[in-house]
Amino acid sequence: MTSSGEEKRIYDFVTRANWIILGVLCVAALLFFSWSVFTGVAAGGLIVTVNFTLLRRTLGKNLTEGNLKFKSILVKYYIRFMVSAIIIGFLIALRLVNPIGLIVGLSVMMPSVMAALFNEYKHSFCKEVS
Repeated sequence: MTSSGEEKRIYDFVTRANWIILGVLCVAALLFFSWSVFTGVAAGGLIVTVNFTLLRRTLGKNLTEGNLKFKSILVKYYIRFMVSAIIIGFLIALRLVNPIGLIVGLSVMMPSVMAALFNEYKHSFCKEVS
């Protein structure tokens, strides 16, 4: 089980890495592709980042000891999912973004989580060695 300090460190790392990766992808989309691809990457990245932040807030409030509210977590999760799906649908239907750029933006969380995984592995390995 992780302590609150470790959880905060992991969350901060993922959030920081997410913004850095999103920034790099947005700049690359703007320099090498079109405005439509840039807006797709930016919109997808913002959607996934907001969802991640809201999920952490929901889990923090509803998974405290002696106060497990699984129904609340699921309801809020599915509401966020539906709102995200509606936003994505409108963005694509109104042709405001490039769909490939949107997919790239929505995928930006994965490298951030993988980087956090490797960072934690490195951190725990260094702790064991010393």
